[in-house]
Amino acid sequence: MSDRPSETTPHTLLERGFHEAIRRSAMCPHGCRLFSATLILDIERPLKADVRDCTLAWFRQEYPAHHSNLLFKTPVVPFEHRDVPPCPFCGSPFLHADGFEDEGGVTFVISCQRCDTNGPIIADHEKRAIQAWSLRTSVPRDWLGEAFRGHIYKHPLPPDDSDVLRECPFCGQRRLHVSTFANGSPFLVSCDTCEAAGPSAEDREDAVRKWNRRV
Repeated sequence: MSDRPSETTPHTLLERGFHEAIRRSAMCPHGCRLFSATLILDIERPLKADVRDCTLAWFRQEYPAHHSNLLFKTPVVPFEHRDVPPCPFCGSPFLHADGFEDEGGVTFVISCQRCDTNGPIIADHEKRAIQAWSLRTSVPRDWLGEAFRGHIYKHPLPPDDSDVLRECPFCGQRRLHVSTFANGSPFLVSCDTCEAAGPSAEDREDAVRKWNRRV
């Protein structure tokens, strides 16, 4: 039997920390808001758990995102902010806030549960993501964050003259393109200005149709 100590890698430490966050979350005495969290160390084997706001904050402070990507979202319920308008594409009021953290920082986006629309990608602050979703056609430029990176990065498709697209409902711009995700599906229309993404679809034509439909 070898006396050589087992190697501790950054991924091993992050995995231990994530399990510690789960343990701490189960012991939270305050009933803090619950998030669905995904720690991506290996794209084929992401770690997923529901954790409380307090322990998610602890994990993000203790384990900065230098060697991983961290996704977290609020529970999918009728949005707690009653003055938030429904999805502009399908009219659903069932929205949640998604957060994404990697070594480039933290971004937030409001998403629709029904059609998978994502609002403008906003740097640093969930409340600004809510405001950007709500403002419609007047997103302040200094609020905007970078596009989600890593395995969910969108891949623009070559332009097609048949794509006749309405302006973005969030920022009012027409710098638009049809995209797919890394695995080639689904299709969706993306805004180059505010990084909003329209409803997901099975093909290009359907993605354009869903983008142009407004409620």
